[in-house]
Amino acid sequence: MIKNKYIQKVLYILFLLVLTTLFLVLGWFFYKLLKKSWSIEIIVAFFLFYILNILSIIFILNQERHIDAKISWILFMIFFPFLGQSLFVIFGRKYHKRISELQYLKQKNNFHHYQYEKENKKFLAQSNYFHQINSIFGNTPKNFEYNFIFNGFDFYETMFQDIMRAKKFVHIEIFIVKKSFIWNRLKTILIKKAKEGVEIRLILDGLGSYEVLKKDKEMLKKENIQLITYNKLKFPFISSRSFYRIHKKIFIIDGEIAYIGGNNISDEYSNFSPYYGIWFDTNLRLEGPIVEDISQAFVDDWNSWTNHEIISSHKYVHKNETKTFDNLGAIFQGGPNVDISLLETYLIQLFYSSKKEIKIFTPYFIPTERIFIALKEILMTNRKIKIYIPGKFDKNYVKPFTLYYCRELEKLGAEIFSYENSFAHSKAIIIDDEIGYIGTMNLDIRSLYSQYEINILITGNAINEYLQHIEYLKKHDVITPFFKKKNNKKHRINKIFVLLFKPLL
Repeated sequence: MIKNKYIQKVLYILFLLVLTTLFLVLGWFFYKLLKKSWSIEIIVAFFLFYILNILSIIFILNQERHIDAKISWILFMIFFPFLGQSLFVIFGRKYHKRISELQYLKQKNNFHHYQYEKENKKFLAQSNYFHQINSIFGNTPKNFEYNFIFNGFDFYETMFQDIMRAKKFVHIEIFIVKKSFIWNRLKTILIKKAKEGVEIRLILDGLGSYEVLKKDKEMLKKENIQLITYNKLKFPFISSRSFYRIHKKIFIIDGEIAYIGGNNISDEYSNFSPYYGIWFDTNLRLEGPIVEDISQAFVDDWNSWTNHEIISSHKYVHKNETKTFDNLGAIFQGGPNVDISLLETYLIQLFYSSKKEIKIFTPYFIPTERIFIALKEILMTNRKIKIYIPGKFDKNYVKPFTLYYCRELEKLGAEIFSYENSFAHSKAIIIDDEIGYIGTMNLDIRSLYSQYEINILITGNAINEYLQHIEYLKKHDVITPFFKKKNNKKHRINKIFVLLFKPLL
């Protein structure tokens, strides 16, 4: 494996040398062409163009990366020679800490293999789903108690109250933190708790938290709050590494309570934004043994990205097995640190295991080619798919991509719903109204390949409550069938842009 990585590095260096040489030679020929119109230079220049594209395409085809990215880079290089190759050198490199499938499988041998227990007989129908989680991610199902929080303001109020009651520690891992009323409130509470002797640790994403002033971070550190910023952006030195982000949103209090869902730290999530108005999202407040796995996820991330490692993890990862609850769930997560997308692999298995219907809730519907094919095959075998998307998008450039894929599936019988003139940020998938996940993962390439995500597979009463919430929104015309007059010409043009730019979204 080490030998393979060494060979790949040598090939990449050779590719750079060849590319640089061709650029210099082509530059010299173009200079000569400007000076004097020589036909031989034109022939040689076009020949070098051809060689450059052929070498670039062979190099990309030989790489271990998903097919969507390969197609986009190849098309980009064909349509925009020079520019395509230059951008590939800057932005096309894979995650530098990525491990191979073989290395991951070796690590997986150390996982605790799940054996279905007698007390879980009531969930016997869903046992296959938990076996899938265990075989791919290594996590075993655990009991939990829950509260759904759909209103952003209620989420912050409840979470702030729990932090105020913290006795030992507070751990937060978050993607977006903006200068806002919510951030100022959280800051004040964390400083107060730190002065009381509560340990505070924050993991912030370097892109998502760029609005957080340096003086804010220094002030928090002075109050003995430990803080790390993952993958800081250093303008103008932007590269492929800049696209790898933490997209998790988790809050852990004393190892007893955990929050997971879509809310970041900013005012729009609390319905304070004039533009977004009511912001629809899904968050879970969790108690019980399941919190152990969320706590372990935080400790693993902290130890991966800082020199101040948590040595005694048992202090923060509690074996909370004194209570049993009526709900069963399993944490699963993924990131760019493995050569294959574990999340994509699991989603495809989850989709194919459906017997009747799949409900998809996502703010950005930009599936990979593998997932797109799976969804089409499911529709062709008389199973239903319902997709719930925003009526108002937070990123306008994402809208044509989402609508393109929705319309393609709609042709095969999928039903599309939208939140009436509102933005919906929920990330969830429900299978046969029996089991599903809620978490931070969008159904797009970035979540599946370039970002660290965390989700919880749930069953039991939690699924029923979530579906009742959706039916309530439908009854009051908040969620309505999505009908748009189709512009076939525009739809065909959108397809070209989808193929070119899809992996960047």
